[in-house]
Amino acid sequence: MFSRRTQPARHGVFVIHHHPNTLGCPRLGLAISRKVAGNAVRRNKVRRLIRESFRLRIPQLSAIDFVVTGRPGLDACSPRELDGMLAEAWQSFMDKSHG
Repeated sequence: MFSRRTQPARHGVFVIHHHPNTLGCPRLGLAISRKVAGNAVRRNKVRRLIRESFRLRIPQLSAIDFVVTGRPGLDACSPRELDGMLAEAWQSFMDKSHG
């Protein structure tokens, strides 16, 4: 199915699986479980934060499918810490695609 395997990128409490696509634009998938983010309210806040972080960087990202997975410790992080980890992750993908 896929011609090339990629290693997932680990950034703090996130693991980002990525694979190039042929659509010409990046896409996002989320896997934030109850084990790592607590109740539904907290999980949905984390999901919204990830979506917004991704949305702001769509113009700079290459045509890649991303799946962001939460890791243990995510529940203990503040929104500012989570946003910083995501910014670092997206920047590393932008550096790879433009560099």
